[in-house]
Amino acid sequence: MRGVMRIWLVVVGAGALVVVPRGPGRATRLAAKKEDDRMAKFYKDRFSASAAEEYRFARERDKSKYNAKRAKSLGVQAGEEFDLDRALDANTDDTITKIIAGAFIVSVLVALYFGVIQSAISPPSFTDAAGTTYVKDPKTGVFRER
Repeated sequence: MRGVMRIWLVVVGAGALVVVPRGPGRATRLAAKKEDDRMAKFYKDRFSASAAEEYRFARERDKSKYNAKRAKSLGVQAGEEFDLDRALDANTDDTITKIIAGAFIVSVLVALYFGVIQSAISPPSFTDAAGTTYVKDPKTGVFRER
């Protein structure tokens, strides 16, 4: 029984380490929706159905805008609508792209050297337990004594 409890504690402890904080909970989202519905009803009763629709449209549009902190980190104006091209232009650094491309080119050249050129320059060889060295003949592909 003690072993089972230890395993349970380890599993629960590991689960506690993996918990990821989430955004606003369901209750918060429902409260926000309820507030939007209440305001839309107010605009409909006070003004007209088109004013309520305009309010809902404006609320949906505002959800896609940045707050001041997020806008500053992306290099755009606060309250501006989302523009992926502009955000990418503001945050794309050519240096990292060049580093990644250079690393890829170097790795391909190293693989080419050790996979093709090195094996052609010095053919594979091995030594058996008796001390005899065998070398692979590049023309026939058969190992022969050196």
